[in-house]
Amino acid sequence: LTFNFETILQAHSSAVRSMVWSHNAYWMVTGDHQGIIKYWQSNMNNLKAFQAHGESIRDISFAPTDLKFGTCSDDGAIKVWDFELVQEENSLRGHGWDVRCIDWHPTLPLLASGSKDSLVKIWDAKSGRTLTTLHGHKNTIVKVQWNQNGNWLLTGSRDQLIKCFDIRTMREFQTFRGHKREVTALQWHPVHDGMFASGAWDGALYFWDVKEPEPLAAI
Repeated sequence: LTFNFETILQAHSSAVRSMVWSHNAYWMVTGDHQGIIKYWQSNMNNLKAFQAHGESIRDISFAPTDLKFGTCSDDGAIKVWDFELVQEENSLRGHGWDVRCIDWHPTLPLLASGSKDSLVKIWDAKSGRTLTTLHGHKNTIVKVQWNQNGNWLLTGSRDQLIKCFDIRTMREFQTFRGHKREVTALQWHPVHDGMFASGAWDGALYFWDVKEPEPLAAI
């Protein structure tokens, strides 16, 4: 099995820190170390570039309609943008340090964010108001991700733990222990709501069921 590069291009003048496809797969948005956002068509034609943040952009997430998207940055801010107008709609501030990850709820105007301050926050994307702050981790939050039905929120941290919060009760549902180094990646299973995979700094890949605190398998 071989892979051939379809396109290789110098996309940014500084390190690319985040990239995401729109849900309809027509657009890709990238963010770099200098806080610049760029819009790309699927043929990698760059149509827009603008200064979104004063410091490095760490994550980007589209709303379910693709009409809006959120960005987060080392400047401590989360911003909500109108995609077509390229206009900032809201600036969400409340974290005490760099914001490292965000994820837009699959059906509602809610944003989850994780920060270097060890906190997870859930925001109303329309009003910019913090709805709740979730405690439990003891180090930088590196990944937050809603499951497909939007009831559970996974969080991964440099404290080597993964937690699952039930958004209906705003409470921790399960803590997953097993990684020997900081968690670097999380991904829900595309079909089975209660299953997910996680990756860590040491290259370990674990597979989990939300009902079980121990991993089902490891690579």
